[in-house]
Parts: sequence; structure tokens; C-alpha cells
Amino acid sequence: MTDNSRINILLDVDQYRGLLGVLDIGLLIQETVHGARAGEADGTESRVALKSLVALEKIVLESAIGTDAEDLVQEAGKRLLPADDIMDGTEEIVDEYIEDQFWLELSDRLGQRDFLENVSEGDVDSIETEDGLLPEGVREYYSKYDKEFDKHGLDRLRVEGK
Repeated sequence: MTDNSRINILLDVDQYRGLLGVLDIGLLIQETVHGARAGEADGTESRVALKSLVALEKIVLESAIGTDAEDLVQEAGKRLLPADDIMDGTEEIVDEYIEDQFWLELSDRLGQRDFLENVSEGDVDSIETEDGLLPEGVREYYSKYDKEFDKHGLDRLRVEGK
């Protein structure tokens, strides 16, 4: 490997902290995906991606040793990890993201369902020929659920029947 094939990046301590946070988020997501796919056919591909990311994390964490950013790294057994405050921040960000995605996905799915229940067959056929994109009218349905969930959460959501 020649020197031209290596990438050197100069970061200040705050930039390094940000990089560790982003890397920690990426690892957390990759670990979750790998856990979900562990028994599936693409589990091997997921495991390889996870190992690659762990190796990258190790390189990034080791680069702090002996610098002003050393306190951003901690040793846990034989493994280096970002400092607790970085991992705590990561957890907060991921939790907030998951919460936001839950409500967005719930509004979208219920809104799409209601929209499709209220359009004609011709409209459904035109939707299928236009790359599956729903017309602007669907936004009214999304908005209805967004307002409901903002005001009442799940309190008024009920499943009818047995």
C-alpha cells in the first residue's frame, strides 16, 4: 500500500467527538440489522458488514490515544469504546429517531389505507402506472392522523371486531 492510497484526516477534538457519535450510531444500527437478520440468508453479508464497521471503529478510537481527545475513548475489557457521554448522546438521538419514525410510519400507513379505501378503481389503476406514487390528496389523510396522534397519542386508536 502506498502513501497515496491512505487517507489522513485532521480533526479537532469537537470534530472527533462528532465522528465518534456518528460511528456509534452506525454501529448501533448495523448491530440491530444484524440481530434481525441473524438466521436469514443475508445474515452472512450482515455479519461481514458489522465486522468491517467494528474494525473501522477500532482504528478511529485508537487514533485518539496520546492526543487531546484521549478522554473521549474508554477501555472496556480488551475493546475500546467511545466515552460514556458520547454513547449516552447516541442512545438519546437513536431513541428520538425511532419515536419520530414510529409516528410517521403509523400516520403514513393509516393515511394510505384510508386514501386507497376512498378512491375509485380507475384512480388506483392510475396510481399503479405512475410508479406507485400517490397523488397530493393523500396528504390530507396523513395530516388527519398526524393531528390525531399529536393531540391524543394512541388513546383513541381502537381495532374493531374480535
